[in-house]
Amino acid sequence: MMLNTSLSATLWLLCAVAVAQTNPVARVLEIQGSVTIRQPDGKTRTAAIYSTVYAGDRIEGGQNALVALGFSKDGHLEKFQAPFTGTAAEDGCQPPGTRQKRAVSALHHKAAKWISDLPAFTAGGIEIARGLGDLPPRLCPIVDSVVTSLRPAFAWPSMATASAYTVKLYRGNSCIWTVTTPKTTAEYSGGPDLVPGKSYEWEVLVVPARGDSPAVQGRFRVASKSQRAEAAELKELTSETTVPWLAVAAVRYRQAGMLTEAIECYERLTKVAPDTAAFYASLATLYQAAGRRDDAEASLRRAEQLGFVVER
Repeated sequence: MMLNTSLSATLWLLCAVAVAQTNPVARVLEIQGSVTIRQPDGKTRTAAIYSTVYAGDRIEGGQNALVALGFSKDGHLEKFQAPFTGTAAEDGCQPPGTRQKRAVSALHHKAAKWISDLPAFTAGGIEIARGLGDLPPRLCPIVDSVVTSLRPAFAWPSMATASAYTVKLYRGNSCIWTVTTPKTTAEYSGGPDLVPGKSYEWEVLVVPARGDSPAVQGRFRVASKSQRAEAAELKELTSETTVPWLAVAAVRYRQAGMLTEAIECYERLTKVAPDTAAFYASLATLYQAAGRRDDAEASLRRAEQLGFVVER
C-alpha cells in the first residue's frame, strides 16, 4: 500500500467537530471501549481521544470501558472504569473518578496549561492532506524541526559511490563548521554551542565529489531557552509511561516543532495503548515528515485496521 497523503502544517491536527457549547473543562486523554458524552440538551456524541468535555456534559461508559479526563483548571486527572457515569464540572466530575495528580507539584500548573492549550478539537481522527508529494530525505535533525540540543547529531542516508562524506553547517550565508567522515553520522564539534532560537542549514557532499550539488540538504531551528525549559518539563512529565500524560506531551512536542520527541511519545503510546487508532495515524504523519515512508505506511495501515478512515 502506498501512502497517498502529503505533509502540511495541519496534518497532525485532529478533525474538529462543531459543538454548540462554551466552557470546556476537560479533555479525554485515555479511552478504551465505548464511551458516550451526553450534553445537557440530551444530544450525545461518541468520545474519542482528545475529545473536549464541557461543563454539564455527562460521561457514560459501557461494558469494559475506561476513560481518563484531564481537567484544565488544575491539571488533575480523573479515571473511570466501567460501568460509570459522571457529570463534568470545572473542579472535576460528580461523582468523581479516581483522582490523580503528578507527583511533582511544580508541574501541576504546567499540566493545567498544557491541557488548556490543546487545539480545539472534539473527536478523534487525523486531518490528512491529499496528493502525495516528494517526501523529505530521511535526515537527523528532521527537516524543518526544532532541536533541543546545542550540539546536535547529524545523520543521513548512505550513498553507493561514496567513500566519505563532507558535512557543512551554515548560519545564514556563513559556514560555521565542516567535517569529513566515512560514516553516515556526525556530531557537531565546532567551537561555540549553537544559539538558542536561531535557524541553521546543513548539507552533505559526497567524497569523491559528484558535481557541485550536495547529496542532501537540511534545515532546523534550535529551541529557544523557554522551549528548552519546557522540553525538560515535558520529559519529566513523561518519565513514567502513563497514557494521559504521554498523550498531552505528544501534542505539545508537535506544536513546538520538536518532531523527534513527538515521534518518541507516539511510539510509546502505540505500545501502551495499541487499540487507539488516532495514535497510529498521528505517528504516520510524523514518520512522513521524517522521510520514513515504510514506517508511515505501516502506521497508517494499522490505524485503518483499527477503524481510522482515510479517503482514497
